[in-house]
Amino acid sequence: MSDDAALHRAIRRAHDAGEIELAVDFAAVNRSGAPGFRTTDIIVPPFVLVVLSAYLSFTVAPWVGAAAFVAGGAALFFGLRPWNRRRTEERSKTLALAAAEHWQALWRLGGLAMRATDDPAARCVAPDGDWRAFVKAHLAAGARDG
Repeated sequence: MSDDAALHRAIRRAHDAGEIELAVDFAAVNRSGAPGFRTTDIIVPPFVLVVLSAYLSFTVAPWVGAAAFVAGGAALFFGLRPWNRRRTEERSKTLALAAAEHWQALWRLGGLAMRATDDPAARCVAPDGDWRAFVKAHLAAGARDG
């Protein structure tokens, strides 16, 4: 079976049934050109922080702006950054499972990995792993049904 759409349907069915686990490599999918990449997650929060801190420095007092900058930086680093990471990973999984073209784009970028839940040694990691061969070997029944 070589039809990518049928193989992708087999992946989606196996994921929904809990037969495989899908992992996302955040560094690979968090860049321009990746399906689901959002510049606003990276650019807007620090920009707002700088503008707000500068505004407070000029209108209230320099120490207030500096304090706002430090507090905002900590909030960005310890709060917003992990939250954005989880959102990006979930968005990438959703997109990868939704359409074969997104799956292939994320795979080429090295952003996905699959593991069979019944055999943890059965893994396939992008971009070097052959996801088609993995599906045929480990999800053969679902691929044939496709």
